[in-house]
Amino acid sequence: MNYPFELQRREAAAIRVRREKAAPLAVSAKEEGETPHEADPHGVGLGRLPPRTVGLALSGGRIRAAIFSLGILQALAKKGRLRSIDFLSTVSGGGYTGSFLGRLFTRGSIAILAETKGDPCARVESILGDDSSLQIKWLRENACHPVSAGGSDVRQHFALLWRNLVTVYLIFALLGLALFGLLRLVGDWIARFVGVPGVAVALGPVAATALSSWWWLPPTLLGVTVVPCAIAYWLAPKQDSRASFSFFPVAGWITLLAFLALVAGLLSGFFSALIAIFVLLLAAVWLEIARRQLPPNLDPSSGETSADPGTVIRNRLTRALGEALVLVLLSILWTVVDTVARGFALGQLNSFIAAWTILVVFITPFLHRAATFLYASASKKDSRGRHSSLFTSAAFRAGIIRFSIAGLLLVLLDGAVHWLFNQRSAWGCAALLAGAVLSLIFGRAFDFLNYSALPDACGAWISHAFLGASNPARISASASQDGRDVQIVHPDDDIAFEQYHPEAYGGPLHLIGLCVNETVDAFSERAVPERKGLPMCVGPCGVSVGRKFHAIWASPPRADKLPWRVRLRRVLDGAIPVAEGAKTALRPIPVPGELFHVLQGTTDWPVCVESLRLSRWIAISGAAFGMGSGRAASLPIFLLLGLVNLRLAYWWDSGLSASDRPGRFPGNLWSRLKGQSAALVKMQSLLLSDCLGRFHGPAHRFWNISDGGYFDNTGIYELLRRRVPFIIAVDGSEEASSDFGDLAGLVRQARIDLGAEVQFVDPATAANKLPAWILGWLSDPAETIGSLQEIGQPDRRHAALAHVTYNSDQEPATWIVLLKASVTGDESLDIASFKRNNPDFPSPPANERFFDDAQWESYRDLGKHIGDIVLSYDSRKPSAPEFEFTKNVP
Repeated sequence: MNYPFELQRREAAAIRVRREKAAPLAVSAKEEGETPHEADPHGVGLGRLPPRTVGLALSGGRIRAAIFSLGILQALAKKGRLRSIDFLSTVSGGGYTGSFLGRLFTRGSIAILAETKGDPCARVESILGDDSSLQIKWLRENACHPVSAGGSDVRQHFALLWRNLVTVYLIFALLGLALFGLLRLVGDWIARFVGVPGVAVALGPVAATALSSWWWLPPTLLGVTVVPCAIAYWLAPKQDSRASFSFFPVAGWITLLAFLALVAGLLSGFFSALIAIFVLLLAAVWLEIARRQLPPNLDPSSGETSADPGTVIRNRLTRALGEALVLVLLSILWTVVDTVARGFALGQLNSFIAAWTILVVFITPFLHRAATFLYASASKKDSRGRHSSLFTSAAFRAGIIRFSIAGLLLVLLDGAVHWLFNQRSAWGCAALLAGAVLSLIFGRAFDFLNYSALPDACGAWISHAFLGASNPARISASASQDGRDVQIVHPDDDIAFEQYHPEAYGGPLHLIGLCVNETVDAFSERAVPERKGLPMCVGPCGVSVGRKFHAIWASPPRADKLPWRVRLRRVLDGAIPVAEGAKTALRPIPVPGELFHVLQGTTDWPVCVESLRLSRWIAISGAAFGMGSGRAASLPIFLLLGLVNLRLAYWWDSGLSASDRPGRFPGNLWSRLKGQSAALVKMQSLLLSDCLGRFHGPAHRFWNISDGGYFDNTGIYELLRRRVPFIIAVDGSEEASSDFGDLAGLVRQARIDLGAEVQFVDPATAANKLPAWILGWLSDPAETIGSLQEIGQPDRRHAALAHVTYNSDQEPATWIVLLKASVTGDESLDIASFKRNNPDFPSPPANERFFDDAQWESYRDLGKHIGDIVLSYDSRKPSAPEFEFTKNVP
């Protein structure tokens, strides 16, 4: 199920259409290695990818990877090879350039050529091959717009950050008013019965007054959950036993109960003994709870016992104990915070809070830069290749900053609530009511999740700069027209994804790589220690999630077939009706032998997923910094990033609630209780998930989707899934150490997920094994391609060759030519000069932000240079007439 036949059939048909549009004067099917239709009367071969399928992978690496990839595209265009690219797989920064190419193919003038049997690829190749074309000029002037911004851009960027940050804090403040107000009311009511502990009274009236009314919660949780669960573990039945309990522990338990009862009777109801008796009896209750709903083959009463019930019971009790310990820890933290807040509201801790506030205010201007630095440092190792120790790690430093600031904010908000109640109860109740009502209203405002995050601004920039580069209204506009201003939206820049089909006009099938963040296992609710994300690919024919879940684009069902919640939401939002025939829904491809599917509902109707535009998908794929950062980040890093609202993941509505997916593993009672409480303020709970880094993956309604580079930064993974025979991999990643960590990750993931063995080989010895048609793509591979170790070395190579086999050579092999951004000394004078003045070029540190004209041109020319020397001309390239792109062209 790596690549189901239905998805392959649709993509194969799209490639055949693409080839007809791309090469109106193409060679015969025999020369292309294609089986003629008449030789395959049943059409079986037409369901497979055509022979000699070629894929181009553009890696991540932010804007520098995009510009380096642009140079490679120019080299491909110059050599007439662009028309032969069937698949374009992009990740992160490579998607910027990939979307520019795809949008160029969908422009009116190119589409007309394709529809009138002209040569659209010749037109696109002439645009890319000309360094002075209007499109390349636009990119040169505007592609680095957000990272080398001028004064007006800085003001706009600051306004964006300030607006989003203040609104996020306001949303949390309203929820805090409701929650802290409710806790104050309930706490005061309970305090009438529990009173104040003697220790606080002995410390004086100040301590007694400021002590949180929830002081009793930690010891109560300890006695009701932690201690009984620990005792119940030892009372559980032994392994390989049909008894309902362990004899000797239960005998000791009964003896202890009798002794405590005797002590309580002799000492006239000694209170401590009564509490101990109660705790011991609770242990029996917890044991019975753990025994409930055992599987039939584990229930001794069923007579079908084939496994050990004691092991299951003990496992349940251990998990319950873990949850109980977390609750005790949280209750202690809350008691401390609430006590400090009460003291602050009474004016008893003014000097302490003032000093704390001054310290936080002092570090606040540096928070954004600190978050950037600590995030970039999270996965780094020292000079000996080891990770930092606890006290020198980025996570520890981030924790000190984040918890001190978050603690102060909680104290100030809780203190404000206590002050309102201390002044007048009506004031506090009014704040409670306002916060609760507004939080419930905002709890359904799911659009706020994404409008307050940076992908919204990132998508706008991509639309203006990269998609706008092929917009005649921009590139042909006069200086006095609004279209020339890259900061102003133009409606013709972007395109709805269901209308984005460059393959229909001779361009490649564009596969956009993303990552569905999954830091919490959907079945066990435990933290995922390694991958923390699943690959997701959005293409013109369908969507793939993980290794086995796939769906194809389809027309949505009729309005009367939609769930009432979806219809109500559309009415409230005033949604524009979907155009007839628009394929905005997803029909799942069943997984053999499994009922569960991440995109399968309870009906057979296609799922109406959230429909996005091209710029938004590319922005999500290129969100190379922020929450959902995958493997490198930890809880303190997540919290610090959340503090400054550096959220670049997108909460995508899959159209299915967790309960709508048949075959889903049912959660336990505690998980369902937590889910029900979070559902009341769903939007805020998702925001909190961002800050805590807890993502439940694709088993829930909202998927946290981010940069595809968090799973595979090369863009090769999806092409290997399709077993494309020839892949040109463009690597513009930020691997300053040249340790090829992204490639190593790909090799590992391809072996585990796809059964593919990727081995880099010596091109001199592999030349005899290369098919002749692949050799025709390369210009003297023995001289221009070397080993991985030779890449970037003086007087060495820019490219390497890899051989991929599947399932022990049972399938046709794949050949990969890796074009790595590297400087070896054979470059032009301006590149050599830029290298001398910037030793880290072309792999600067990941946190470098400045990008000027010299850097832009150096990356572009480097990509073009490497493509020129590694790739060969297509001898069948037709002569391309000169065209002029004017504002009058539709």
